[in-house]
Amino acid sequence: LDSIARFSPGNPTLLLSLAAAFAGPLLCQLQRTGGGLHWFGDSSTGKSTLLAVAASVWGHSFQFVRSWRVTGNGLEGLAAQRNDTLLALDEIAEVDPREVGSIIYCLANGTGKSRASRTGAARQAKRWRVITLSSGELTSSGHMAEGGRQARTGQEIRLLDLPLKRTFGAWDDLHGMAGGRELSDHLQRATSEHYGHAGPEFVHKLIESGEASNLPAMLGELIPRFGESGGQEGRAAERLAICALAGELATIFGLIPASQGETVAAAVRTVPHLATGSRAWAVRSTKNSRRHRQ
Repeated sequence: LDSIARFSPGNPTLLLSLAAAFAGPLLCQLQRTGGGLHWFGDSSTGKSTLLAVAASVWGHSFQFVRSWRVTGNGLEGLAAQRNDTLLALDEIAEVDPREVGSIIYCLANGTGKSRASRTGAARQAKRWRVITLSSGELTSSGHMAEGGRQARTGQEIRLLDLPLKRTFGAWDDLHGMAGGRELSDHLQRATSEHYGHAGPEFVHKLIESGEASNLPAMLGELIPRFGESGGQEGRAAERLAICALAGELATIFGLIPASQGETVAAAVRTVPHLATGSRAWAVRSTKNSRRHRQ
């Protein structure tokens, strides 16, 4: 907490990344399969650091963060291992752009391909519920375009592209550090020394608090803050709301030292900056969330 999470107040990208890390355990109770967020921006802005911080909630960042450079079969196995936690994938440029779309669908839908055994009998398909946190210099749709593929709205909604252009790379508040690089370096070191504690503690406190049964109602109250409630746009709004809910619970449980409502505000502010094909939704959602605040 003192070495990592204390830097989250005033840094929406760090808050949202931590919130995504805590969101996995909520999926079962909410009866949702998952989805994800994709940070994109120039090199050396802090994208990998955000993934390392999120991964440290569950394990050592060096082992927990994986590259996008993996086969479809390998990703299925990895997603199943990360069930109900976080799947952190660094540098989307490492994967064949022709495969990105199908991988996004697969990860979000939570079901692997049906395969036959040596005897011809059907093997049980792998299943998982996981939040994906991804990074790259390009958007997922931009990377697909390099392979001659056009992104579909369903893919963009399942892995939301979020630009990483803050005051100091990934950061807005340096909390006394000399610069963005120094803050990134500190967080990278800290995630190698302090890891794997916050996630299990979050689950313990969620059970102990008795809030698990209230999660659907809590999510229902949050979704209108993001605007749309139906169709593809509603699924995007819901994904952000799930992350925001996890972040608020982590704050209540004392695992994120932010003020109450700060994670929700950070998530809501991402809406007009979503780099998806549903720009009309982004505009409508911003107007609706303003009316909601009024």
